[in-house]
Amino acid sequence: MKSINEQLFSIINGEPVGNSFPYEKGCGEEIEDYIKKLLFKLNESEQLECDGEFGHYGSGYASFI
Repeated sequence: MKSINEQLFSIINGEPVGNSFPYEKGCGEEIEDYIKKLLFKLNESEQLECDGEFGHYGSGYASFI
């Protein structure tokens, strides 16, 4: 397990951080695929409407309505 300083440096360098699937391998494609599947499952609900904007991660900003 990385120390908090190592994790912060990884985040600053744009690298994935986490100890569980899909983050533990650090594979960006696997992480994005997981998030897309999660978004699809959330959209199956009649009570939620989710919209993912993939390929644009620059600001780190997320909004919730």
